[in-house]
Amino acid sequence: MFTKNHIWKLFYILVIAGFFFFTFLLTNAYKEITQRHHSELRYATNIISNLITSEFQEDDMLLSFIAKEISLHGISSKNKRYIVSMIDNFLVHNPKMVGFVLLNKDTDFILSNHKVSQKLLHFLDDTSEATAKKNFQLALHSKKMILGKVYYSKKLQKWILPLQKSIRDVDDKVIAVMLVGLKIDNSARLSRIYAEKKRYIAVLKDFNLFDQLSLEYYSKPDADLYKLYTQPLNKQNISKVAKSIEKKYGYTLNDLRENEQTISYEMQNREGNDLIFALKYNQAYRYWVLIEGSKEGVLSEFFKVLYRYIAVFVVVTFILYLLFKKIVSDEENKKAELIYQTEHDSFTKLPNRTYLYKHIEEWEKRYPQGYYIFYIDLDNFKYINDKYGHTFGDKIIIEVAKRLQQHCFSSEMLVRQGGDEFLILKPIENLEEITKYLESLIDEEHKEYKINNQKFRISFSIGVVKCPKNVKTIDELLSMADIAMYDAKKRKNSYSFYDEELQRDVLLKADIEQELRGAIKNNEIWIVYQPQIYANNQKIYGVEALVRWENKRLGFVGPDKFISVAEKSGLIVELGEYIFRKSLEEIAALKSELGVDFRLSINISVAQFMQKEFLKRCLKIINEYEFDKKSLTFEVTESMMIEQTDKVLPILNAIKEEGIEISMDDFGTGYSSLSTLHALPIDELKIDKSFIDVILSDTKEELLVESIINIGKNFNMKTLAEGVEDLQQLQKLQELSCDIIQGYYFSKPLKIAALKEYIQER
Repeated sequence: MFTKNHIWKLFYILVIAGFFFFTFLLTNAYKEITQRHHSELRYATNIISNLITSEFQEDDMLLSFIAKEISLHGISSKNKRYIVSMIDNFLVHNPKMVGFVLLNKDTDFILSNHKVSQKLLHFLDDTSEATAKKNFQLALHSKKMILGKVYYSKKLQKWILPLQKSIRDVDDKVIAVMLVGLKIDNSARLSRIYAEKKRYIAVLKDFNLFDQLSLEYYSKPDADLYKLYTQPLNKQNISKVAKSIEKKYGYTLNDLRENEQTISYEMQNREGNDLIFALKYNQAYRYWVLIEGSKEGVLSEFFKVLYRYIAVFVVVTFILYLLFKKIVSDEENKKAELIYQTEHDSFTKLPNRTYLYKHIEEWEKRYPQGYYIFYIDLDNFKYINDKYGHTFGDKIIIEVAKRLQQHCFSSEMLVRQGGDEFLILKPIENLEEITKYLESLIDEEHKEYKINNQKFRISFSIGVVKCPKNVKTIDELLSMADIAMYDAKKRKNSYSFYDEELQRDVLLKADIEQELRGAIKNNEIWIVYQPQIYANNQKIYGVEALVRWENKRLGFVGPDKFISVAEKSGLIVELGEYIFRKSLEEIAALKSELGVDFRLSINISVAQFMQKEFLKRCLKIINEYEFDKKSLTFEVTESMMIEQTDKVLPILNAIKEEGIEISMDDFGTGYSSLSTLHALPIDELKIDKSFIDVILSDTKEELLVESIINIGKNFNMKTLAEGVEDLQQLQKLQELSCDIIQGYYFSKPLKIAALKEYIQER
């Protein structure tokens, strides 16, 4: 399972990865935009170059026509007037051209039109002599129009581009060179269109082949044209451009002159602005077309993309954040749910032991003065589960939990310990308040329950332990409360405070259980027999087998102490079989030796009775010692018969069929009804000693004993009173027609040898 930190780490990784991805996209977008602007600028340069070349070709054709006319008519004195008239007419129809000068091969003046006269010759003065001569020589040797250097006409207030064209005779020999001025218009439509995009056109002319470049045309409106047109371009700047082109394309300027390829590059101007340039050379007229574009367009377009990408990145990141926040929230909810399920009972939704151990220190810090632990257990809840089923039992647990929740305050911690056990941790109060609290708790829980239309009541046993400040661990405290709870169970529906005596009793029981495991093997167990006497003639009726134990470490341990331990630890099965076998062995031998017959009564525990093939095992032992089954009685407690009637009834009937009699021990202490009693195959009712002790002093108890004896007679059952200790008790029982007497009045429990003497004497 991913933890919260792992999930958020994944989120940060995705965000960082997304950031780099968007950076990659932006980088590509910037490159694409830049390349597109370069491409657009190169395309525009090609268009401008073609337009300029087209115009120059047109001008070249016009000048070729003039040259042909002059060549046909000759340049004699008589033809000069015709030539001037023709030129004037030509200039009228071609207003972009101004002035006309005709020179011979030696640059001597021949003629000019009257409008400009010899002003056009300024190009020779404004250009270095070497450049002018070289340019003139090009015109002499070329059939194409040659471009001169731009100069400014004050009369026309225009920048003029001189055009030179050779005039040849029929033998293709140069007879003269004509010069025509071409007006340069910076307000041309094409220039305006490109200026709107912050792109400016420049035309540069090669002079002296590669030694000098000069600006022939520049479309930027606010440029210092006089300075730009009159001064050659800086060779350092030209070199810088050449290096930039060579670095990007691997071409020199000479390569570009030869292949006429259109290229683009980036540079900063003197103001530090980033610019894009596109450059193309025209071999025919020996000029460069340069378009200068600002990178503001690139940046403007890029920022639009950037803003979109940022918006997408922010939105995606926000969606991812919400998604991961939901994942974290769901994980935390799942974790909280798992923790809740781990720390709470699935039925009652109450905190469980895990919760208690996890939060006890925190709870103790809130109540440093100490607290009480109430260990609550439902009385006889097992029988409810056995009778009605666990689903029914779960519903009871839920209802009990609801009542406990209503009874507890916010300062108290209510925990389901497990099964039918609950814990309440309550801050220290005075003993009187604690007592009231316990009594109200028992009263509340003892109120009537209604489950599946069935009404009944439940009793509680509560163990209480007080936790002083920093004295015991929670495990020790729970153990103490558990001890107190089991003490309360002796009375049912009550509470008991833990004290040292209870602890000693628990330790003693632990020692008893430990030592009891080897008692039979170590021959520490023996059987005694208490005689049972007929009440009317005081003859011996039988004996009850009773177990005794003396341990080397613990000394003599009474049955009232070790029998209950044996039952809880499961040792009672082994112990019970030993008692059964030993008593049959001894009594069978005694009866055979004395030649007398009397009954043997043996107590059978619940664990023995519920053991698989219990009767079969008993019959095997009976046959082993050839004991008369009809002189054998099994004593079974009233509580076992009543609480588990459905289970024990088939076994009781099987015992009855074998001729073994059944005695209901401790009769009167349970809750058996007459209908239940009638349904059970009982031969004898054994009246508990607690009734006999007060039979002479308590009229109600006397009436109760009389009722038991009458019930026995009515159901054709013998009645046996145990614990008879004096003559008055005997006489009262004889008066009430009790059948059999057992007690110290006649004899204490005797070992087998003493029993032999007792029988012989009687």
